Amino acid sequence: MMKLFCRKYGKGKPIIILHGLFGMSDNWMTMAKRLADNSFHVFVPDLRNHGQSPHTEEWDYESMSDDVFELMDAYKIVSPVIIGHSMGGKVAMQMAAKHPKKISALVVVDMAPKAYPVLHASILSVLNDLNKSTPFTRNKAEQLMFRRIHDASTVKFLLKNLYWKTDSKGGIALAFRFNLKVITAKIKNMGDAISFPHTVKIPVLFVRGEKSDYLTQADLPGVKKCFSKAKFVTIDNAGHWVHSENPDGFLSEILKFLKAL
Repeated sequence: MMKLFCRKYGKGKPIIILHGLFGMSDNWMTMAKRLADNSFHVFVPDLRNHGQSPHTEEWDYESMSDDVFELMDAYKIVSPVIIGHSMGGKVAMQMAAKHPKKISALVVVDMAPKAYPVLHASILSVLNDLNKSTPFTRNKAEQLMFRRIHDASTVKFLLKNLYWKTDSKGGIALAFRFNLKVITAKIKNMGDAISFPHTVKIPVLFVRGEKSDYLTQADLPGVKKCFSKAKFVTIDNAGHWVHSENPDGFLSEILKFLKAL
């Protein structure tokens, strides 16, 4: 049994939000509160090997989707809407492929069910080099990342994972909340396609960022084969982190979809 750390907001129809790779529930706090203000009961877990949830050697879409079903049982969540971003979007699709009757609808943010190549090898290289130099300071981490990762928002996103960890001797040092060892060893699992035994018939909204190439026009026929009721929307002035780069546009489309269910 995997007991995920989970944040909860509001009351009403249940929504579960699943973050992406290297993310955590904290990244979705603002959006979760805005959804809660619109009469939804919002659950935002840290997926395994991320945030404050347990670390484990097993890490793939099957195990992560099972974790979320366990979360639903623990909190007695019935027929939620699942919102998943990137890696979390694939977890959401895996849930729908396995038990579609347990879910009322999906919102998949900037991700297709197809196979992807390893997309984050350069980031993993930076993180592992930094980890070898422990103990390190936040300033050193920031400097190394900026030298090799040429995107300020990505650096800021990764730095949010730093926290002060106490070792067995009572000393403290900066560490990453995500399980860097397992993520490095099993990163190829995150590129796996989701397998569908049959077409899923629940409502699904696919949201892509205008500036992102994770979900393209060429992917739409394949998506339709997996989800017969799939709808698509593009958010202007946003890349892969759609919900943080254009939060108002993102929320507007999500609420429009949810209110039509």
